Amino acid sequence: MPTQAAWDCSCPARCKVNLNTIREVKQPRFADEIVKWSPGYAWLAGGTWLFSTPQIATDTLIDLRSLRWPALAASNTGLDIAATCTIAELYGFQPPAEWTAAPLFQLCARAFLASFKIWNAATVGGNICMSLPAGPCHGARGPIHAPAPRRGLA
Repeated sequence: MPTQAAWDCSCPARCKVNLNTIREVKQPRFADEIVKWSPGYAWLAGGTWLFSTPQIATDTLIDLRSLRWPALAASNTGLDIAATCTIAELYGFQPPAEWTAAPLFQLCARAFLASFKIWNAATVGGNICMSLPAGPCHGARGPIHAPAPRRGLA
């Protein structure tokens, strides 16, 4: 039987999904707390893929939201989008005035025909990585020459 921790989460939508193989949900405060990766572990940011299909081999979730990364960070080299950045956070982003393609972010978010609950739980990265046919975030990547998402905790 899964532990109570497997059912405690900050997003009620996540708690309604039955991943019955989960025994533990780790919520690290710092990336260096994740010192060992074991078979059965899975990253959890928004959960688009995790909750879309049975995860028979997964017994531990590492909840990236507990790391409290900034959702979006603009710099001279572009925009870093955290794995935990939600559609709502992307929609609310105030880009530098000189970023002429930035209105695409709001257009793509509005194209994501979903409830406010999904907007506040679904992540930009998850939808790009899933390559969903209705994935609105793909539309913004091409015109702004955005590279594919990176893996890792750096």
